[in-house]
Amino acid sequence: MKSAPSRTSRRSGNDPGYPLGGNYILTQDLDASVTAIWNSSAGFKPIGTDYNNPFTGTFDGQGHVISGLVINRPTEGDMGLFGSVGSGGEIMNLGIEGGAVTGGGGHTGGLVGENFGMVTNCYATGAVTGSGDTGGLVGVNEGTVTVSFWDALTSGQTSSAGGTGCSTDQMK
Repeated sequence: MKSAPSRTSRRSGNDPGYPLGGNYILTQDLDASVTAIWNSSAGFKPIGTDYNNPFTGTFDGQGHVISGLVINRPTEGDMGLFGSVGSGGEIMNLGIEGGAVTGGGGHTGGLVGENFGMVTNCYATGAVTGSGDTGGLVGVNEGTVTVSFWDALTSGQTSSAGGTGCSTDQMK
């Protein structure tokens, strides 16, 4: 199992040593605010870019937080830290705080754009903007989402394909 500091997260699915079907653990909180200037200000490229290239491994955040993540791809779909989670993929025990996720081709979420796997014990509080199937936590869900939340006030989203919307006070 590989640990996932920021360099590892950036390599997941983009480097043969970090496959989309790998098992990853987050060993510390991450300040991802630098992602705002990555890729000519398009920000972070989602892990598992679409239905044909989903993340199918496991990612255990171990209760850690990724803060300040920026994805600014208003003409692309499947946007979130994980653009697409395939059948068998699992995301667990992870918080996404602040930052902003912007997508435009459908399937945009604060954590996952489209989910066919499992999301458990996760939350997101950042702003989320997209067109079609946009949610505070998950854009479109054909999998399972349990014990997971999004901040309906700070995300700007009153709904999500999975999880429970909460007020900022409830998230504290």
